[in-house]
Amino acid sequence: MEINIEKIIQNSEERIRREVPGAVATGIGIFVLVRKKDKILVRTRTEKGSLYGKNLSGKKELPGGAVDIQDFGSEYDSAPLAAAKRELEEETGLKLLVDRLETPVMLRPAWTIIKGELIDLAFSLEVSWDMVEKTEKYEELLKNGNLAWIPTNKLKEVEFISKRMAFLVNS
Repeated sequence: MEINIEKIIQNSEERIRREVPGAVATGIGIFVLVRKKDKILVRTRTEKGSLYGKNLSGKKELPGGAVDIQDFGSEYDSAPLAAAKRELEEETGLKLLVDRLETPVMLRPAWTIIKGELIDLAFSLEVSWDMVEKTEKYEELLKNGNLAWIPTNKLKEVEFISKRMAFLVNS
């Protein structure tokens, strides 16, 4: 398969020119795997649609999303960490108390997909429960069933939003 790098650059430049903060996705995703002893935190998808037109409502996923242009800073690891902090707080109400990506924080590649001019690159960031701070939003989302702690031995039974998400959680 031949990759047309000019079209990829053009697509990226078009996204960068958008004026609305948060509207610029880079094609890089970050998912946060929060571990509490032998359990993993998952969120229940409430949005019905997806980029692929599938109904994902009620299925599980890790908190996360796109690394946006505003997540990039001067440090090498600033973008994935800033995006992880933002996405985790937006989707779970948990504040990530990490300033740098170093042990015991584990950033690892999740997947890379190239389809024509589109590149989908994702990473996962694994953190332990003692690296986050709870908020009222977290307590409310947990109480309402929007968040759940799943024992690691039960993860294969969970219906995730995609095979890629199931692979990421179970690997």
